[in-house]
Amino acid sequence: MTGLVTPANMPNYFKYWVTEEELPKYQVQGKFARAPVPYEKNYYRSYYVRKDWLDNLGLSVPKSYDEMVEVMKAFTTKDPDGNKKNDTYGFTAYGNGTNMSLEFPTYVKNGLFGDFMVEGDRFIDTRTDPRMQQVLTDTRALLDLGVVDRDWLLNKNGQQLEKAEQGKAGIVLGFGKNLAFDNNPEGLQAKTKEITKVETANWVAFDPFADTGTYLTPVPGNPFLFSSKSTDEEIERSMQILDWLAGEEGFLMTHYGREGSEYARSGSTITLNQEAYKTNVTDQGNFLSVYQWFTPISGPEAFGVEVSDPNITERDKEIVATMNAYKLVPSVGTSLVVKEGMDLAALRKRMNELQIKVLYDDKTAANWPAYRQELMTKYAGKEIFDYYAQQVSEARGTTVSFDAGN
Repeated sequence: MTGLVTPANMPNYFKYWVTEEELPKYQVQGKFARAPVPYEKNYYRSYYVRKDWLDNLGLSVPKSYDEMVEVMKAFTTKDPDGNKKNDTYGFTAYGNGTNMSLEFPTYVKNGLFGDFMVEGDRFIDTRTDPRMQQVLTDTRALLDLGVVDRDWLLNKNGQQLEKAEQGKAGIVLGFGKNLAFDNNPEGLQAKTKEITKVETANWVAFDPFADTGTYLTPVPGNPFLFSSKSTDEEIERSMQILDWLAGEEGFLMTHYGREGSEYARSGSTITLNQEAYKTNVTDQGNFLSVYQWFTPISGPEAFGVEVSDPNITERDKEIVATMNAYKLVPSVGTSLVVKEGMDLAALRKRMNELQIKVLYDDKTAANWPAYRQELMTKYAGKEIFDYYAQQVSEARGTTVSFDAGN
């Protein structure tokens, strides 16, 4: 892609979404053969808590890990929904039947964020880090308290939200700006009211680590690339189309429809016509979503444009403001790949087995250092993460290294 994906050929792409400095971080084995699709600069990742349950028990939204645990206890033992039944849990998550969920707050409590981190000159694979010993210890303590949904490990992704919507748990982790918006019919708030028939149900966003760091800054995810069989003319036309999608006109049309029909514009504000959008877009197979693959972004803020949606409530705005205020920790700054012959899947599979063994068989994390050493040697963890560290070093222009020792 050298000489092709440039500010001259794709001005909108570089003006609004990706910097030239980011492109080298997206190379694979030193080759610029792919480029990042524009991506959100905020994950909109947040814990949510049933504020109406807190009110029922005279509690406040937790602002620390210890306060969060106290709320979990109260939601489990003090009948927060007032139905005179012992049928609620403080927290739920999902493990797909196999893994120690990253949704547990015990990771961030112990300074571990996401999949990979850099601390000083050290590359960290969070889930095999020595600090996982304390993460597992703290998680086992939560399980011993009985405040976690007993079926969390068996839950498939989505079932944890379903249980929250059914009034079975009072704290859950969620993704997406509008997850708990009032008028999102498939969202956490609306579904809870629909299923439980509790009109006062109120999910609010919070994070016990809001001031110290809740998660990592986003890095590019999906790539786009050009086929080696494409002609120069086809590649040039593709770049023109992609850059139009990345620009203001293309973004607004593919996300909101046509000015004067699906939305009206006054200066930097667009006002959505929900009825027209439903008739012309949603009821027609929601066809605009096909064109959003290149700009999977939740709003037009990059263009200085604000959306006035009559369905957005003051409560919804408060949720977004809360999430936007969370502190994010710098990410490794690049996507990472393994070399041919490296079996990352086998390492992760064994890692998951060992972590679940700690939680449910050993019930103590005393053996984690030995388990970690097995992952570093028998499952080539040191080799894989040394290679990751090399990629991060090349992207950053400074040397970072991986420490396989305990």
